[in-house]
Amino acid sequence: MPDFEKDLEKDLEAGLQLNKDPLVELVDEEDAKHEKFGKYGSEKIPSRDLVSEESRDLETGSKRQDPDSISTHSTVSPPYTIFDGSDTFILIFVACAAAFFSSLSSPIYLPAMPILEKKMHVSTELINLTVVVYNLFQGLGPVVWGALADGYGRRPVYFGCLIVYIGACVGLALVNSYGVMMFLRCLQAAGIAATVSLGAGVVGDITTRTNRGKIMGIFQGWALLGGGFGPLIGGGLTEGLGWRSIFWFLVIASSCTLLAVYLFLSETRRSFVGNGTIYPEYWIHRSPWMRVSPRLRKRIHKDGGGDMDTLQPRTKPQYLSFLLILKEPDVLLILFAASLHYAAWFMLTTALASSLADVYHFNSLQIGLGFISNGMGSIVGSFVSGIMMNFYYRKKLEKYRQECLGKWRAEEMVKRGLEDENDVDESGFELDESKFDIHGARLTLCLPMSVILAVGIIVYGWTIEYKVQYVCPLVFTFFVSFGAISYLNFASTLLVDIYPEKAASAMSCVNFVRCIIAAGMIAAVDKMIQSLGQGGCFTLIGGICLLSNGCTMAVHRWGPQWVEKRRVKSV
Repeated sequence: MPDFEKDLEKDLEAGLQLNKDPLVELVDEEDAKHEKFGKYGSEKIPSRDLVSEESRDLETGSKRQDPDSISTHSTVSPPYTIFDGSDTFILIFVACAAAFFSSLSSPIYLPAMPILEKKMHVSTELINLTVVVYNLFQGLGPVVWGALADGYGRRPVYFGCLIVYIGACVGLALVNSYGVMMFLRCLQAAGIAATVSLGAGVVGDITTRTNRGKIMGIFQGWALLGGGFGPLIGGGLTEGLGWRSIFWFLVIASSCTLLAVYLFLSETRRSFVGNGTIYPEYWIHRSPWMRVSPRLRKRIHKDGGGDMDTLQPRTKPQYLSFLLILKEPDVLLILFAASLHYAAWFMLTTALASSLADVYHFNSLQIGLGFISNGMGSIVGSFVSGIMMNFYYRKKLEKYRQECLGKWRAEEMVKRGLEDENDVDESGFELDESKFDIHGARLTLCLPMSVILAVGIIVYGWTIEYKVQYVCPLVFTFFVSFGAISYLNFASTLLVDIYPEKAASAMSCVNFVRCIIAAGMIAAVDKMIQSLGQGGCFTLIGGICLLSNGCTMAVHRWGPQWVEKRRVKSV
């Protein structure tokens, strides 16, 4: 080969080396390293399209951008979760179905209570006691189940809860004595109660603060929906098939739910599967759906891979771990206020059945129909509260972002000696959400809900007292259930926001406090009505709920400081 051709070849090779853009090479390496994230649909991977056009000066002849103004944050983090779209819907739907029985089982036999008094040869006060003990064990059950879920995963504990519950329902369908019925009601509550905290744990595993409000609102609403529609179902079954059919219905429905859990509920506990990409080690954590779903099969690594950075350390069951959360002042105060609102609603629900029978002479079916308004308030409250939380959270977050961005711009202008803020490239700005006022975003809406509940319950009490046409008190039960569900949703979502890695334990706190307070107030409601009358009793309850907002305002005011102190202490 002639010498001039060899020299030309060397010049061409040198030119190619010069034309290689270091930024493009960096992106090529990042693409190869993080190619697996592209199929999750949750994160976008840097590509040549994302490289600044100004960086291609050797190809286009344009001026290269100042390196200081180019964002260097090119590291791509794994997605928080691979469960999105239909996968999220399936998980939440199954979790809602299981949690529904926790609230359904207590009031479903309220329309049958007058019949049970005669069958069991006991007083109204003793029959009401079965509602009280149910609420007590509904608060205590999640303490054990929640600790087991933290140690062994959510899916195995779902199986245990539903199997115990189904066995108790079979016994209740066959029971003939009051003592055995009391024992089985305790077992029934202890078995099913933890499905609420388990479901909240699932929500915490697969959501972030941005979309958690709406999903948690839907979950909490459906989980508490049984309190509104339980008497309607129980009234129809009692009138048509007898009181035992109530428990056979629960056996059949919960068995179908157990099958759905087995088929569709994948393990979400992050100490077992991380963000979902890690294949579960044990068979009990694997659902048939994760093996069949094309989306999940592509995302889950069966070869031992996956996003190991998202895997949290496993812990042994800690049965009193919820007390470590409950001892915090912000948790205790907000749960006290929210539990009073829940207890007020449940007191009304418990008293409504006997009031409709004594004052308006309703039969079992009519009593059940009288709970439709109550149930509709639960549905509307669950959806509306979730939408309100998401809307208000985004509004507050955007305001916080603009404030932080303004401060960052000012610092960058001083740092670089710029005069025009438009010269600052915002691509290097990262929002620190750790100092965002999540308490304000969740609790600001509590006071309006409290007022709605208080007005509704006071009007209900006095219309029953003066025997106003039954439509009037029934309409106001809508507002009571709407306010109670919304208030509890706001409080529960805040706890999951504060303790996302301990969502099940946080919800165990919610269950424990609300059920203990509700049990005490339900035990007293009959004597309160006898002493104060319907109007006086529910006026007192409404006033207590309004006063409890002092606790909420205290958390709103000092909550962020308490959270920051805990963060500093943990570091």
